[in-house]
Amino acid sequence: MSHRGVADRLVSGWDDGFTGAAGVALGAAAVAYRGLLTTRGWLYGRGMLRPRALPCPVVSLGNITIGGTGKTPAVELAVRTLAELPFTWERWK
Repeated sequence: MSHRGVADRLVSGWDDGFTGAAGVALGAAAVAYRGLLTTRGWLYGRGMLRPRALPCPVVSLGNITIGGTGKTPAVELAVRTLAELPFTWERWK
């Protein structure tokens, strides 16, 4: 199957819902992922996992999505804009 055929099937499944074995497999993966995220949140809430500071500034731009949502141009614009600002590491110590 061509790349275009796979992409069409993914978009169709995303829009209409996946059926058959693909639907069962993706449903099971979603339940497992939800369980992992719930457990992680529970561990952070109880203080068993702790956030930690990074030694440098971090910028997060949006969330992870399927292609074509403008992530790359947004990151490029942010990098160019931030590169023009005066910057010293002293601010972040």
